[in-house]
Order: sequence, then C-alpha cells, then structure tokens
Amino acid sequence: MDAQLLDQLNQTINVATPTTASASGDPTYGSATAIAARVEDNRQIVQAADGSFRETTHWIATQTAITDETRIWLPGDSPADPKLARLPAQVNVAVAENGSIDHYEVRV
Repeated sequence: MDAQLLDQLNQTINVATPTTASASGDPTYGSATAIAARVEDNRQIVQAADGSFRETTHWIATQTAITDETRIWLPGDSPADPKLARLPAQVNVAVAENGSIDHYEVRV
C-alpha cells in the first residue's frame, strides 16, 4: 500500500466475515475484529453487485480483505449490536503496479 495512504488508516472499524451458512442458506458470522481504516462521510448512489442501486453514506479504505458479505461497524458503533452492522453496497479492489492487491475501497 502506498505509504501516504497507509498513514491515513488512522481509524478503527470492526468487521465480521461469514464462516458458514445456516440451514436456510443465510450466512453465519464469526466474531468481529478491529481493523485499521480510513472512513470518510461521502453520500453517493452506487450500483451494488446484485445490479440494484443503493445510497451509501461512507467510503472506507483498508488493507484488510472485505467482501460483499462482510459485516462492517463504523467507528464508534459497537460490534456487540448486530443492528448497527452494515453490508457493503460496493467493494473495489485496488491493484498495485506489480499486480498484487494493494487495498480495498468500500462504500456502505
């Protein structure tokens, strides 16, 4: 990751990734983990992976892998409250010049 962007990952978000699926096919999640991120208020309408359009309120950059099914708690939100978790509307993977994954940009 670019050193200048890495220095800007000065906030903490919590994320939980799906571990298994329930009998009905809904994902079940592991424990929330704190990760470094840059979070900006940024309202936008984006096209989600399912083709629908969603209004988002935040842009997030992080080095940690984020998928469309990752639950995200913004800074100040308690991961103990699942109602505060957000699912990404859009996840973009930024690739470095050498072809490796550099960072993730997420809109929630």
